[in-house]
Amino acid sequence: MACAGEEAATLPAVPLQMAPVPVARTSPGSVPSPAASASPLPNPPSSGRTMEVPYLFGWVTDPEGNLWTFLRARENALSRWNGREWTVFPCPKPRAGFYELAADRKGRIWMIASVRQQTPMILNPRENRWETFASAHAAYEAHLADPPRFFGRHPGFEAPDYSADHKRIAFKTRAGEVHFFDGSAWHVWLPAEIVGKAGNFPTRQPFFDAEDRLSITADNEGWQWDAQTGWKKAAIVDRYAPPPPRVLSELVPEGGVTQSPDSLAIDNRDAAWLTWQHRLYKARFGLCVPVFSEQETDPFANGRKITKAWTDNFGRAFLQTDPGTLLMVAPRGKPPHTTLEIKKTAVDGVDVTMRATGKAGTDVRYQWRLDDQPWVSSTTGAVSFRTLSGGTHRLTAIAVDAELQEDPAPPTATFEVKIDAEKQVAGLIRQLADPDYGKRKEAIDALARQPERAVRALKAAREKAGDDARWWMDAALQQIERERAARVKP
Repeated sequence: MACAGEEAATLPAVPLQMAPVPVARTSPGSVPSPAASASPLPNPPSSGRTMEVPYLFGWVTDPEGNLWTFLRARENALSRWNGREWTVFPCPKPRAGFYELAADRKGRIWMIASVRQQTPMILNPRENRWETFASAHAAYEAHLADPPRFFGRHPGFEAPDYSADHKRIAFKTRAGEVHFFDGSAWHVWLPAEIVGKAGNFPTRQPFFDAEDRLSITADNEGWQWDAQTGWKKAAIVDRYAPPPPRVLSELVPEGGVTQSPDSLAIDNRDAAWLTWQHRLYKARFGLCVPVFSEQETDPFANGRKITKAWTDNFGRAFLQTDPGTLLMVAPRGKPPHTTLEIKKTAVDGVDVTMRATGKAGTDVRYQWRLDDQPWVSSTTGAVSFRTLSGGTHRLTAIAVDAELQEDPAPPTATFEVKIDAEKQVAGLIRQLADPDYGKRKEAIDALARQPERAVRALKAAREKAGDDARWWMDAALQQIERERAARVKP
């Protein structure tokens, strides 16, 4: 189906500022005025370490560490918790039904309807502005030139994938429909129409592979779309393939207080949050510590269990304990402070030294991330980078102390690599034929750090390569696909 003529409606946000007790309504250029009552909203307890968040549906965190959800007390408004107070943004249109929520890296909050009849809405809190669209199709088409990059945890939201040429879009609904925009019109398939036989078949999210072909896993097999021949079986590297199933005891890190927890969830920083004998623990780096001391009230003393966990940029943990309740847990005491030192070692290489000051002392661990790559954990404060791509890079580091508390304001350092990118990629492709297999693996890792340029060069070189070289080039392309998948997943 085509969606020509669908326009976005731009509306100003009229946020309702919610402090723990007083409430005030604001609009651009106006003075806050008191409202009647704030009693339905969850208030931080006197201890300051925990807060119950009774939400209606959906919750996400944005790049600035804010929590967004629909509170039961404000059913037709998005509510934001910044660690101190609630701010409520009333929806520009009445909310009818449930929405999937997601935050993109520009800080916008996407509300995508669970059914086609609902109105998709996007809130830009920085500009105090709402956008509404006639359909999800129209919302995604409006961002073809600058596709959204979604951030963090967005449960239930099937993020759209955009082709490398920014002309095509693909996504899957919770109901299982696969939607594809071919540059001029939309196509919608049920799983049975993809596999070509009657039945209700499991499908994963569609995506565009390294060669920009629409791909999907349906009925546990790979499929690709061709405009002339339709859907055909194909060998694909599925970026949405789930990890192998693991039993609960295998998820407990070494040094855990028990291998048989009552409940357990792994957060976005690879920390394990577990309950055992009516106490809450956090485990990581071979350590396992109780989150609450003997002098504090443990909110898990009543036997409640954890189903999901997320840690924001300020060290606050959000633990889902049932489908409608989040528990926010603040850090205990003063967390460590992280410093970064970067020393250039080559035209495309640097050495990084991470240090922690304050409470951390000598018993400290680190997490670091280069650009938008996945987080890496380390028990040392030193890391070296080689064969970095040209341009500006960002390195973020977080110190973690013996109580597994994190630096709430981790530093980010930027540095520039000046190198001829095309020559560098060509050299790395030649390195795939090096007699030293370790150097071949280093070349694959380096090519994966600049995927768009590497994919083009690998495809061109593959046409003239021998069998052995082609095998390593395919391995590099597969590594690029896996790392793209890792950046998509929360």
